[in-house]
Parts: sequence; structure tokens; C-alpha cells
Amino acid sequence: MTDIQGMPGTKGSLLLRIIQFVFAGIALCVMATTRDFPMDVSSFRFLMVSVIIQCLWSLCMAGMDIFAMLVRRRLMNFSILTLFAVGDGATSSILFAASSGCAGVMFLIQHELETCWAALHVWKTIVVNTPKTLNKRNNASFDEYFDLLLLTDVIV
Repeated sequence: MTDIQGMPGTKGSLLLRIIQFVFAGIALCVMATTRDFPMDVSSFRFLMVSVIIQCLWSLCMAGMDIFAMLVRRRLMNFSILTLFAVGDGATSSILFAASSGCAGVMFLIQHELETCWAALHVWKTIVVNTPKTLNKRNNASFDEYFDLLLLTDVIV
């Protein structure tokens, strides 16, 4: 059988696994050293764990490639190729799910912050300006003031 680039047990596969390990390690170091990385959110914990799993998987597969090159054997066994394929598919799916979850959480947090700041601005405008306005005209009652606040809550 002909050698395919990146096939398990070849130099190409070893190079790809080392590159995969290095990039996963860099991502892990960036997440670990970032001061603003929110580890109290479960999706970010899941991302951290999935990157650790990716690092370990890449390191194990690189070790398997090194072993295959040292003993000069091809890893063409069906069960070994199935292990490689299923393991790569599982780690990539887990990593994709974790990064998608983190992106969703970040979008939600950003959207909620913008909404909260807008609501706070409206609230401050009403609370600061409304009593003066209501008191100037006919000494308005508390019920009118409360109705105005409820109306602004519906608008926001």
C-alpha cells in the first residue's frame, strides 16, 4: 500500500501531531494566564478541559507515531486506524462544542451588558428628571409617578 501524507506512523503524521500539540498548548497557556478569563462560567471550564484533552490526545498520538517509526512498522491495522479516526473525531467535536459554547456565552454577556447599560441610562434619566417634572405640574401623585416608571419598563 502506498504511503499517504499524514498517515499514522509517518513523519508527516508526527509533524502534524506535534503542531497540534503546540497550538493546543499555546491556547491553554493563553487561557491560563489571561487575567480576565472567566473560570466561574461552566462553558469556559469545559473549554479549558477540552483543550487539555486535546493536548493529551495529540501527545499520545505523537508518541504512537514515534514508536511506529522506531520499530519501522506501519500502523495499517484496522483497529488502530479506527482508534485514530474516532479519537480525532471525538476530540475535535468536543473542542468545537466548547468553543461554540464560550462564543455563545460571550455574545449573551455582551448583549445583556448593552441592554443593562441602556436600561440603566433610561432609569437614571427618569428617576433624576421625573420627580422634578411631576412636582412642577399640579404636584403629581405617587400613582402617576409609578405608572410612568412601569411604562418605561415596558419600553425598555
